[in-house]
Amino acid sequence: VINVDINGTQYFKKNFSNIITVFISVSLKDLEKRIRKRGRDDEDYIKERLRIAKEEIAKSKICDYTIVNEEGKVKKSINELLKIIKENS
Repeated sequence: VINVDINGTQYFKKNFSNIITVFISVSLKDLEKRIRKRGRDDEDYIKERLRIAKEEIAKSKICDYTIVNEEGKVKKSINELLKIIKENS
């Protein structure tokens, strides 16, 4: 298991034929809410983080699977990931 950004995913997909990729996503609304809840980031950082997230989501179609990590449903996301791992083992 390797945790990489979308650019790393593009590299691995191009150079290795036997990998399975999973994009773990969150709605931009939930992401903004989570960042603001932390209370440690300024407005410029928040805007930049949301811009990057939007770009990553747009590129996520290169991944084999996408899991949407909904607020308050982390166990569901974990179970989806475990199912993908089992299906591809």
